[in-house]
Amino acid sequence: MSPEIPNTSTSETYNSEEADLTLISTDDVRFKVHSYEMKSHSSVLKDMLDALDNHSNPIPMELKSDDLKIFLDYMISPTPPLLNSWSKVTDILELADKWGSFLVHERISHRLAHLTTRFPWEVFCFASHEGNEDLARKAIGDMGFDESRCKISIANLRATDISGPTVDYLVGLINQLKDHTSTSNRSRYTVYTVDWEAVAKAFRPCE
Repeated sequence: MSPEIPNTSTSETYNSEEADLTLISTDDVRFKVHSYEMKSHSSVLKDMLDALDNHSNPIPMELKSDDLKIFLDYMISPTPPLLNSWSKVTDILELADKWGSFLVHERISHRLAHLTTRFPWEVFCFASHEGNEDLARKAIGDMGFDESRCKISIANLRATDISGPTVDYLVGLINQLKDHTSTSNRSRYTVYTVDWEAVAKAFRPCE
């Protein structure tokens, strides 16, 4: 009895009959793409394809179809979709690093401004590692939307907060928090109020 062949389907987006390469996801969806685009935008795929005699057999990718589509969108599409969760951002960034795709990493890094109201601290930390001061300032300006960090101060910084951004960005933020944080005493505790707009405007990474 012959082995059972898994049921496969073809991506609704990546299905060109002119494509010379097929990638297959872990949930058996086939993505038909052009090998020259894969080679141009992924150093790992380039090495893999250069080592093959031909591209007639599908190349298995250790990705579910949803993630593979997003990865290809950011590699090929002129208008890749905005990512709406920080976990998905980190997932695709990890894929970009794994597959050696600087383009995917760069395109994602330029499409994060819409997330600053929902994930301001995460975006600030990311911006610090990218050296992107404009994105960092926007994230700082929206820090008030984050209930867990809107009242952040030097006195209540957590270890996880300190380990997130680069030192120069963290110190630059702390310097401005000192100048733009007011306190008020309520019964047994102190309330910190931060003027995030002023902090963002004055923010500079510490040299």
